Amino acid sequence: MRDVLVSLTAVLGLGAGLAGLSAAPAAAGDATAHGRPVVLELFVSQNCAACMHANTALAEIAATRDVLPLTYDVDYWDYLGWRDTLAHPEFTARQREYADRFGQARVYTPQMVVDGREAGPGGDGVRIESEIKSCQKNAARTPELKARREGVQVAIEIGAGPAQGEAADIWLIGFEPGEIRTKVGAGENEGREFTVTNPVRQVSRIGAWTGEAAEIRADAPDTGGFAVLVQNPDGGPILAAASGH
Repeated sequence: MRDVLVSLTAVLGLGAGLAGLSAAPAAAGDATAHGRPVVLELFVSQNCAACMHANTALAEIAATRDVLPLTYDVDYWDYLGWRDTLAHPEFTARQREYADRFGQARVYTPQMVVDGREAGPGGDGVRIESEIKSCQKNAARTPELKARREGVQVAIEIGAGPAQGEAADIWLIGFEPGEIRTKVGAGENEGREFTVTNPVRQVSRIGAWTGEAAEIRADAPDTGGFAVLVQNPDGGPILAAASGH
């Protein structure tokens, strides 16, 4: 998953303040200890019937909470006869990295990872709400993070802060803000319209953060929206997050 750039096509964006320069100002009581959105990463497949409900749950939470929702379509369901139009092996690799981190014997859909700290079934809205509150309450003070698109690049500013062990990864994620609907031709959702929120198109590791203030520039993803995550290595907790368009 390191130093990889993958590219696909287009999709959506709810919640999470997609301003040109954003660390997404939070509603009272909604953000983590440092006032940033909680990152919700949903892993789904167009072949998975249960994922329909999970996508609905994510959209409902994003409409009422200061969160940064990101949806990754994985490819290991494609054996059912439908090739997921948004899936990529690197998204599956990211989920497997989380599975290793959480001691899971296998990957599955739908799965929601909350701030890199909690993981569980993606359609359980009550559980997800509880995990959001837990992350808001227990997240350690994290560095200030700002990101904005400047022409063909993204300019990133990371403040100083206490590094937690190893150097943290800096991820640049391209996604389509909005909603995308796909008519599925086979698999468990044959004949149904499958909707996703903020589908991820590109993922790249662009550097490392060691606790010192830093300014970084990277090629902007070819998508309508982007997110920057500062995350402990090997699928660890997310320390900071920002989004823009």
